[in-house]
Amino acid sequence: MSIRADDRRDPSLLRLARSHGLLTEHENGMGVRCYPSEKAIVAVLRALGVDIEGTADAQRLEPAEGGASRAFWRGEHRALGIFAPLYALRSDRSGGAGDLEDLARLCEWAGGLGASLVSTLPLLAGRHASPEDGCPYAPVSRSVFGEFYLDLSGAMTEGERREVERLNSTDLIDYSAIWALKRRVLEREAASADASAIASFAKGDPLVAEYARWRAIDEGDASAEKMYLYGQMLMHEQLSSVRRRAEAAGCGMYLDLPVGVIADGFDVARRPNLYAKGMAVGAPPDAYFPEGQVWGFPPLLPEKARESGHAELIEATRRHLRYASTLRLDHVMGLWRLYWIPDGHSADDGVYVQYDAAGALDALADLSHEYNATFIGENLGTVPPEVDEAMIERNLLGMTAAQYDGGAQVVSPEVGKPDLIASANTHDMPTFAGYLAGRDIELRESLGLVDRSAARRDLRARREEVQKLAKSLAVDPDRSGSHEAFDALMERLCRSSSSVVMVSLDDLLGETEPQNIPGVQAGYPCWRRPLRARLEGMMAGDSIASRVRHFAHVVAETPGAVAP
Repeated sequence: MSIRADDRRDPSLLRLARSHGLLTEHENGMGVRCYPSEKAIVAVLRALGVDIEGTADAQRLEPAEGGASRAFWRGEHRALGIFAPLYALRSDRSGGAGDLEDLARLCEWAGGLGASLVSTLPLLAGRHASPEDGCPYAPVSRSVFGEFYLDLSGAMTEGERREVERLNSTDLIDYSAIWALKRRVLEREAASADASAIASFAKGDPLVAEYARWRAIDEGDASAEKMYLYGQMLMHEQLSSVRRRAEAAGCGMYLDLPVGVIADGFDVARRPNLYAKGMAVGAPPDAYFPEGQVWGFPPLLPEKARESGHAELIEATRRHLRYASTLRLDHVMGLWRLYWIPDGHSADDGVYVQYDAAGALDALADLSHEYNATFIGENLGTVPPEVDEAMIERNLLGMTAAQYDGGAQVVSPEVGKPDLIASANTHDMPTFAGYLAGRDIELRESLGLVDRSAARRDLRARREEVQKLAKSLAVDPDRSGSHEAFDALMERLCRSSSSVVMVSLDDLLGETEPQNIPGVQAGYPCWRRPLRARLEGMMAGDSIASRVRHFAHVVAETPGAVAP
């Protein structure tokens, strides 16, 4: 990746690249203007199907483009939502990780307190081949939900219940052990299940039938097909039950659609020609990750996605909206452009490739009206101005992390920014208590992501930020602890103009450890930490319930930004 101002790359190659949706220059997260190498551009053009060997071929090739604009549906009432990763939501009866029965109980409890949304991380199918193999943003499919989250407690033997008790008492989620137990139960139950009911379900849903066949082939076990089909039938029944129980309590499910899938998963195997070969999506260098990031999943080919009418996106979205009233679009900027990194290249030598955002947004807007569903685009960090402009024009909600600015973005919204849902943080950030204590900085130093001098400098800056935040909230966290400061921040968000205000159970519990540290592959148990209290404990006491009840009351009594 060149960062020279005297750009000496072949002009014909640059024109050809731009005609195929490549950004031939961009600004990275540190404000540096970057110019992808000719070699990287040629590699990406080849992955897009362009018949090019090198710069000499560029002159014999040519351009294309389009547009449109439909607005998203939005609910008319303000909403308070509760967030918790389902895997972390352990109860006395769950098998080492939260399951769909736990999710239903959380929705009922939250609804009873006045909350109208329960949010969680993606619930999609994964592999769970090792104790740590549980990243919710690395599914095998964006359209198939994960059997890992099934409630199978009623079908377990006495010995299996003892195993559940052991798995429920571990400090960390053990994905492979939990899945091995659930798989054993599923296999036994599937063997004696009504074959005609399974066949009827498979006939009515060809995609999950295809998924079950792929699983059997992928695992080299023909008998697994029936087990996965049966598991998917139970998933549909249990997810439908969660929705019914949530709605009966006045609560809706807020689900999360990740931006990609793993390269050796079901979606890529099912439609291999839809994905670029020899490419991985990632992010260019920024202050947090000076070397950039390689996320590892293959990018969709823009032309193939457009020619299909965005069929993969529509299919995945429809399947989520069967159960959800609200859907978060992870990395919404990916509808406009993704950062492609050719195999063998470092993350600082990638190329931004543009997509048919107008077509994708039109399709999603139509679905929002069809299902009366609210959509939220994850637009945190630096996004191009055209993303925020389109989100405003289309009535698509964005996001903010108020612990960094004291809620300024929602208390005094900026011109040129979309309406934002208000929350203190996200799963990719330090918890509120962790932020106040600088725990994230300590962890980055211990993981070798920053050196000691940089960590000390960052901690000094953090102390100043925390003092500024505390002053604006009129609290003293050194004396009263993080709870008072957090509740003061939440009070401010609840009284803001945001149409949706989210509160995390981790923050209500005063947790200091993050659920995830982006970019960390080893050294920290990402996606494995259970909540510090079980579901029954939270539901039985009043320390959390009274606060949620109060936040819900303030949201309901305060006029806010609603659909025009």
